[in-house]
Amino acid sequence: MMLSTRGWLWAIALTGSAAAAAPSATTRAAPECAHRRCVPAAWSDAAARDFALLTVEGAAPGPLRFYYGSDGGARPPRIVRDEGGCDYVLLEYAVGGTSVWLAVLRLTDRLTLLRKVRLRTWLSPGNAAEYRYSIEKPFGGGLTLQLTRHFTGKDTSWSYPPPAQTISIPPAD
Repeated sequence: MMLSTRGWLWAIALTGSAAAAAPSATTRAAPECAHRRCVPAAWSDAAARDFALLTVEGAAPGPLRFYYGSDGGARPPRIVRDEGGCDYVLLEYAVGGTSVWLAVLRLTDRLTLLRKVRLRTWLSPGNAAEYRYSIEKPFGGGLTLQLTRHFTGKDTSWSYPPPAQTISIPPAD
């Protein structure tokens, strides 16, 4: 881009990460799965209707798509960049009305599912265990998820699931 101001000529070059737009991710229901194009033949028609679609724009070679099973919606996906410059998509979604899952996907020229973690599960009527998590970015790349358990409801005497977990997501090769 060239700008001219009172005889001065300024040249602005956009290179590297400043030139490329940061990737963005969205989710939506996937009605195309109702026609069974996204699921194994052995699955029921009801399961096929419960699929959703994660789309990442601004990534090479074009929009990337990842179908996942969700009948309870999803939070807006987050894109996190590690210290090595690799992008990851974190997607929280509900399944079966009783569980919430976190999917961690590596974003390269495709979306690769690296890990699924259950964040919320019902223990008994009115009582659930859920994990809250924080993200750390180790110096060598990759991600570390620190999960801590919390209970909802009146009964907090459960020993399951474990009170804390550390999950390491390895860096890209």
